[in-house]
Amino acid sequence: MSEGLSHYRIRRSLDVIEKVMLVHRVQSTAAHGLPLGANSNHKVFKLIFLDIGLLQHISGVSPNTVLAEKDLLVPKSIM
Repeated sequence: MSEGLSHYRIRRSLDVIEKVMLVHRVQSTAAHGLPLGANSNHKVFKLIFLDIGLLQHISGVSPNTVLAEKDLLVPKSIM
């Protein structure tokens, strides 16, 4: 855990950004049957960033770079 940040403060911060719909929390599950949520672990999760524009900005990707690409599905190393 980061120095100076309590578990409670991190959890509350994640709750806030989830409530404003910037991220979506996906719970871990063993997937041994239906329903999947029956075996989920609320302590193990991943966050999915929902806003593509903010993700692009944080990643440092210029919108002009994206618009100039002919095929966004093909990595540059293959072209």
